[in-house]
Amino acid sequence: MASAILKFIKKVCVQSMWYWAQSEIIPDGMGGAAYGLPVLVKCRWDGKVQLVLDNKGKEVVSQAEIMVLQEMYPGDRVLLSTPGEDTMTHLITADPIKAHAIIAVSAIPLFMSNDEFERKIFI
Repeated sequence: MASAILKFIKKVCVQSMWYWAQSEIIPDGMGGAAYGLPVLVKCRWDGKVQLVLDNKGKEVVSQAEIMVLQEMYPGDRVLLSTPGEDTMTHLITADPIKAHAIIAVSAIPLFMSNDEFERKIFI
């Protein structure tokens, strides 16, 4: 049963963004990469500049803090969708080259929970 906090998080994640999992990115052998089709996911995108620690413990500047509903990893890529762009016809125009790489993630367990988390990514 979802907690009240998780229900609230789902309510505030009303923006859409394109998501490319790093596991779906295929090196092309020439220094570039071939990207699979993105997945459209719900989020709350807060564009704020702040210092965060990346997955190697290095201080880096983040351009946005994004609340998400599913697990994501450093190296995955995301791109905020503009209103009306969240249809299958826009799937082809979502450009992974313009997408932002996730530099850090945060997963805080909800109060008295082992399996529900407040998840944020930083780009």
